[in-house]
Amino acid sequence: MPDQHRAEHQLAAELLLDLQRVADQARLAFEYGQAVVHYSQALSMLRAEPAAPDVVTEYDLLARRAECYDHLGDLSAVEADLETMDHLAKVMNDLPRQIEVINRQADLLNRLGQTAEGQRAAESAVTLARQMGDRNLEADSLTALGRACEQLSDYAQAHRCYEQALNLYRQLGNQAGEAHNLWDLGVIATVTNKKDQAGPYLKAALNLYRDLGDRTGEANVLNMLGQTTSDYAQQRAYYEQALTIFQDLGQRERQASLYNNLGLVYWRLGLYSQACGYGEQAVKIARHMQMSFALSMYLDSLGRAFLGLGAVDRAQQVFEEGRTLAHDIEDRAGEAYYWLGLGRVALARQQLDEARAILQQAVDLFAELDIPADQAAALAWLGAAYLALGDWPAAHRSTLEAIELLKVAGDASPEFPPQDIWWLYYRVLRAAPPPASSQNDTGLGLIPDDRLWTDLDQARQIMLAGIATISDEGLRRNYLNKVQINHDLVIEWTQQATRRGLPLTALTEVARAGDIQDQLKRMLDIGMRMSISRDVDTLPNFIMDELVELSGAERAFLVLLDEASQRKFVVSSGIAAEEIEAVKVEANPVLDKVADSLQAVLLQDVGNYVVREDDPPELELRTVLGIPLLSSSKLMGMIYADMRIINGHFVQADVDLLTVLANQAAVALENAAWGRTLEQRVEERTAELTTINSISQALVSELDLEAVIELVGEKLREIFAVETVYLGLYDPVNEKIHFAYNYYHGQRYHDMTINYGEGLASKVIETRRPMLINKNVIQHYIEFNVEANDFPAKSYLSVPITVSDSGSQSGQAVIGVISVQSIKQEGRFDEADLRLLTTIAANVGVAIQKARLFEETQQAKNVAEATAEELAETLDHLRATQGQLIQSEKMAALGQLIAGIAHEVNTPLGAIRASIGNISHALNDSIRQLPELFKRLSPEQEKDFFALLDKALTSEVTLSSREERKAKRALRSHLEDLDLAEADLIADTLADMGVYDDVDAFIPLFQSGDISFILQAAYNLSSQQKNSQNITTAVERASKVVFALKSYARYGQSETMIEADVTEGIDVVLTIYHNQLKRGIDVTKNYGPVSKILCLPDELNQVWTNLIHNAIQAMDNQGELEINVFQDNSHVVVQITDSGPGIPDEIKPRIFEPFFTTKPAGEGSGLGLDIVRKIVEKHEGKIEVDSRPGRTTFSVLLPVRI
Repeated sequence: MPDQHRAEHQLAAELLLDLQRVADQARLAFEYGQAVVHYSQALSMLRAEPAAPDVVTEYDLLARRAECYDHLGDLSAVEADLETMDHLAKVMNDLPRQIEVINRQADLLNRLGQTAEGQRAAESAVTLARQMGDRNLEADSLTALGRACEQLSDYAQAHRCYEQALNLYRQLGNQAGEAHNLWDLGVIATVTNKKDQAGPYLKAALNLYRDLGDRTGEANVLNMLGQTTSDYAQQRAYYEQALTIFQDLGQRERQASLYNNLGLVYWRLGLYSQACGYGEQAVKIARHMQMSFALSMYLDSLGRAFLGLGAVDRAQQVFEEGRTLAHDIEDRAGEAYYWLGLGRVALARQQLDEARAILQQAVDLFAELDIPADQAAALAWLGAAYLALGDWPAAHRSTLEAIELLKVAGDASPEFPPQDIWWLYYRVLRAAPPPASSQNDTGLGLIPDDRLWTDLDQARQIMLAGIATISDEGLRRNYLNKVQINHDLVIEWTQQATRRGLPLTALTEVARAGDIQDQLKRMLDIGMRMSISRDVDTLPNFIMDELVELSGAERAFLVLLDEASQRKFVVSSGIAAEEIEAVKVEANPVLDKVADSLQAVLLQDVGNYVVREDDPPELELRTVLGIPLLSSSKLMGMIYADMRIINGHFVQADVDLLTVLANQAAVALENAAWGRTLEQRVEERTAELTTINSISQALVSELDLEAVIELVGEKLREIFAVETVYLGLYDPVNEKIHFAYNYYHGQRYHDMTINYGEGLASKVIETRRPMLINKNVIQHYIEFNVEANDFPAKSYLSVPITVSDSGSQSGQAVIGVISVQSIKQEGRFDEADLRLLTTIAANVGVAIQKARLFEETQQAKNVAEATAEELAETLDHLRATQGQLIQSEKMAALGQLIAGIAHEVNTPLGAIRASIGNISHALNDSIRQLPELFKRLSPEQEKDFFALLDKALTSEVTLSSREERKAKRALRSHLEDLDLAEADLIADTLADMGVYDDVDAFIPLFQSGDISFILQAAYNLSSQQKNSQNITTAVERASKVVFALKSYARYGQSETMIEADVTEGIDVVLTIYHNQLKRGIDVTKNYGPVSKILCLPDELNQVWTNLIHNAIQAMDNQGELEINVFQDNSHVVVQITDSGPGIPDEIKPRIFEPFFTTKPAGEGSGLGLDIVRKIVEKHEGKIEVDSRPGRTTFSVLLPVRI
């Protein structure tokens, strides 16, 4: 029974370790929900043990589960696990673990808004760490204390804590701790508006985080760098980069912070709709995660966005909730901001006495907290309230004090634009009553015009400084005309400057050089988000928001055509309700021109009648854009945008940008309309848009014209799966059509050119319209007087490739044609295919135009013609040999398999041949020996003979060579002790027969004078059975190899996905590699229950072959190979882990690049992992690698699509 208990205990221990390993793998793969399940199972198993559970193991499991709960936002579960950990640490009397728990509890209390309790907990941790003399724990505790002080707005104390912790970490050589504290110090410097100090802290932290490979730390620094730059475009880019990292890592708390920051960027730009969208996402996460302090901040940002949008009721609701929360969690700075927000709400409602009282509270609290710049903002709005109440002296005192405070702060405010304060001050001065008035008790006379002009110009100069660093033209325009104070300031300054006879220039006239790829990426991101939206009611608003953000238009609206082609003004921006009809009248001539020409219209200096009579031309005249929304050459609607010329002029770059937006919008709107009326086609349209986006995503990073064409051609072959695909480029000068990509009748052709006028391609270019023919294609050849080719199509689809061309009469130039054709099937294409190909052609046209522009720009920048020709020849050679290299890689892998398979088949065949020979010899000898044997044996000896033979035949002992030698020596020694004359012979023969012990019963037989003859006969008889068993084993082995080979190749080159079990394919590959694996590699398989998936099994076999072969090579045929297969929600996950030396960090990002290899020249093409990645992506899966010395894991995630 003790042995049974030990076995059961050992089994339970192994199961616990397996659960913990699976949980750790899920946690490291950011699958926190799955990790929580496994950690909970492990804890239940540990606690179910009859003996007292292992307290250390229980503590560690709880710590890891709490980390996962934290990432999932379940803070109540984190709190419960920390309480249990605290109890266990005390049970163990483990002071370091107690301190660790206290620090984590302090951090949790801060996030739950219980900041005072968090501070007390962190202080106790510091005391305990110092008492035990652990400097690392002391630094950790100081960091926790600093964060508690930071939450309480005690920035000076927080700074001291971080500095102390930083010094300790540096003394200990703890780079991770050093990086964290540098980041914390950068945060403090940023929050306290000391951005000159923040930069060095953050740059040092960023370098350390990147050296450490800490993506969380990197994202945190990017977030803070966004807060230190004044370029809103750069801020947006920093925040979006950080948000992407946190989304990849599944860190929802940090995602909320980035959503809030992006909301504030859009709020400062006056793009309030986008600001509300981001703000609501931040608030939603903070509510779900019960992050009281963060929620307090996010509600303030959201309230500002609603107030800017004019949603006063919603703003008041949000501000009220935030003020109550800030009071409850003792966030006094937060309370001050909420008083300011509520005061502005009351002012907007014309509740002037209430506004004055509330704003005074904000002023007093900012003064108490010593935040002068924001106190200045509160004073300025308090002055606005006094002015509205008619109390000019009080208004003057408040705004003047605001200006003085702002000057002390260096005309900078971390929260509010400083020009707001100057503008509010200017308004008060402009409203000054006459000196004799009872309202003027300041001693001031009438404010001189020069004084007024100076203050107004000061506000303008500060405003212009705010846009001086904005690198995005559209954002600069938005900053000027969407923020209400900036808008009013521009108008007032322009009017006053005109009266003073000053020259006027557009505020954003100087265009900035944009990055083509950045523009395309942003457009593709917009296109992707539009394709996701299927709601006809919300999509127009989204289109309008993106239009305004991209162009900076002051006024804009979207017009859609109904079924009767009547115009419907769907959504507008920047147009007051009472002005909309007048603006329509102004816009109609532009819209008429767009509708007639189906091309973009750009006009300058257009009169605007919604102005005051005395406005200068710069406020009256506008720059105007009209863009058609076209789908399959059909007008679906139009975009109208304009702005006053004081803010700049639209140019051709704006036309190009908004044309792409309009094309994407047209497709998205059409899709949304179909989705509403034709629900059964949702999946089909989704597939179309995914295809478009996949092509667009691929095109965005490719500016080489030939590569663009090659990419498009291959994508079209993949999408349509037809026998003929071509992309022809039209050369109007030489009247030729050059087929840059030509796949005809299942074969690639190169350098094919026809004369313009030949073939249906010429007709498509000539008519400028798509051509869809689903039957009687030959008849159309005859009608168009076109010669048919050798394999005429049964279904034909072609569309023109067009680009915008202001020099042409139609505004569009045809530069080529794209065609897909089926020579096997009539009715192959439908309207959906026509739409898809038309949209692809539109994207291709833009990509080709951009590629050509890029090519021309590069040539203009010191690229000599001879060098360009040489590079082109090199690229041609690379493309010509790329297919050969891929085939070489496949042949190399096949050769490696064949070498192993040959050994696997030859080995059992050799065993069979040898065993047959042995049987033949033994049988011949037995036939000769048996008659003589039975003559020599007595009845007693005959009985012993058959007993010995039976023992040999039933022996199942299998010994290694070393064990066999040891057993033989023991047997020989035993026989010699019995004084047998032939002890050596007997021992050798018995060992060959598999008999090593219990031989005393045969001693009388061994004493026979004929023992040599007797043993030889027994050996010949027993060896026949053993050789027969060898043949059976060899045949089974060979059959298994043949089965594996048939399984490996059973699906041929089929492109039809079928249901298959992933583990079957893995086992097939392991069988084929058995010869290499058995020589020194221990294989561990952990197969969990998984669903079958829809896949191409032969291609997945190639994935497993490459990964397992790479693992064998990495381990140099010696080590441990671990294969884990499990299901994670809707994915089957395969993890292949080897114990090799690992992949160096410097090359890890490049291992999936085509042609990248670390092998010597001639030993590898570098295409193996590139092929693996492409196969996995073809299955809509993903492949990831995690490597460190001694352990490299490739994880393949495949969707279950049954």
